[in-house]
Amino acid sequence: MGSTERSIVLVCEDVGAAAALAPVAQRLLAQHRNPAISARGQAAAIFASKCIPFGGPESVAVSAATGVVVTGTTAWGERIEAHAIRKARSLHVPTLSFVDFWSNYRERLTLTQEFDVLPDRLLVVDSVMYDDLRALELPTELVITGSPVFDEIKPLAPPSDGSPVLFLSQPLSKLATVEYDEHTVIALVATACVRLGVELRVRPHPREDRTELATFLATLAGTTISRSDASLMDDVVSSCGVVGMTTMALVEAALTGRATLSVQLTYKPILLPTIRSELTVMVQTQPQLASAVARLVAGARQSRPIGDYFLADSAARVVAVIDDILRNGELRAHD
Repeated sequence: MGSTERSIVLVCEDVGAAAALAPVAQRLLAQHRNPAISARGQAAAIFASKCIPFGGPESVAVSAATGVVVTGTTAWGERIEAHAIRKARSLHVPTLSFVDFWSNYRERLTLTQEFDVLPDRLLVVDSVMYDDLRALELPTELVITGSPVFDEIKPLAPPSDGSPVLFLSQPLSKLATVEYDEHTVIALVATACVRLGVELRVRPHPREDRTELATFLATLAGTTISRSDASLMDDVVSSCGVVGMTTMALVEAALTGRATLSVQLTYKPILLPTIRSELTVMVQTQPQLASAVARLVAGARQSRPIGDYFLADSAARVVAVIDDILRNGELRAHD
């Protein structure tokens, strides 16, 4: 791009959105377009781990000269994304947000009044997310791009004998009101693994307090916490199968070809895309869990190409949407 291109501002605090937008930032940087990136919390940790330059919320200013503001979305209270969208709207700067998960749509697009931080365009992962959001009749454009998180996932070789079961935790007890929480599910899976003579290795969620989780795991036989320096794929590679609840990491694990279980002890489950495509088995009752874990340990699943499930080259697709906005300017009049 030429030197006259208007600036790209990327704002993110949500960890899931940061994982999706980091490959987009890397592509823009490789093109010498130097987006101004604002991040904090777990998003900042993700960008730092990938050597992506960024500043804090106060370091990146949205102005009338900004060409587009790109954000994540979150349902858990982080609001630098929401404030960036409000600032951009007040200056008639186009906005673009990535929706990284298949639930809590209203919460992701609301600050104080329903849908009061709605961007000009929403990027969505697949047709199910597209249909969910379209049903809300939002005055915004929806674009299916896939998820950049999935761009680099490759099928794994079958697990070696004696590999542990991996549990992908998430702090439901702190983030949501549900009929169950992570401690209940981990304890049930640990019991099943002990009966099978298999180690259970638990990987904390980025939002989870590692020390608190380790203290809880110490009360369970045959259960360990994953290394603090291990990546998600490090843990998945070394496992015989993966169990979780509704974390996006479970979707990533399923796409590698590892057998996966989604334990949701509720009558209103979140249908992860890999559940709908039968890559992931969903367990909704405690009596089903022991036999499901036994089948997971006994069986190996071979994956098909990722393009069978999601659009490929998603980061390039997101950049193409950014370019379209920069070429065409403002998409709608802001209130």
